[in-house]
Amino acid sequence: MYADQIPSIYALQSAGFYLTDCVLDYVIELEEPIAGQTQDGYVIRPARPEDLQGTVRLVERSFEHHFGRFHSDPKISRAEAARFYPRWIEDSFRGYADTIVVAEHSKSIVGATLWKRTSALEFQYGLPVGHYSLGTVAPEHSGRGLFKRLTLEGLRTFEGTAATFVEGPTHVLNLPVQQAYTRMGFRIADARYAFHLWLDR
Repeated sequence: MYADQIPSIYALQSAGFYLTDCVLDYVIELEEPIAGQTQDGYVIRPARPEDLQGTVRLVERSFEHHFGRFHSDPKISRAEAARFYPRWIEDSFRGYADTIVVAEHSKSIVGATLWKRTSALEFQYGLPVGHYSLGTVAPEHSGRGLFKRLTLEGLRTFEGTAATFVEGPTHVLNLPVQQAYTRMGFRIADARYAFHLWLDR
């Protein structure tokens, strides 16, 4: 629900929906070719099938103490919430994501980003948008510009596709990602609230 739709937000809450998240939608226009970047000791590359387990281990550590909508739902335990992210990775390797970019260091996966291309339905209705689905860097490798390099490499893969801009949502309190987005030329396009309704708990 968009953040300015106050009557609808009240109606959802009155009907028993939990307010679980506030997301800011950032977008970037793909106006010029985007150059990938590298750094000594790191390899930024497309994921291979054998990277699955390393990427699962990465998100298990990265999202252990996360504060997104699964973690904030009072009917989902923290252990249950943490399991959403490995499943997200597994589904992405099985085809949910169109592109997976990883950062490798000393033969270990230390960063990953997931991307989805413009769908046929979006293209049909004049929405030439690509999607930044998920991005993370191992805690011990943060602060080294890896998130930026992974993001730029992911954006570069949209060249020659139907997308003319890419959207990347992030939690309203995820300030490091917002700062990185801003430095790369993303801008805020909108804000949304997420709600959960439990039917059988």
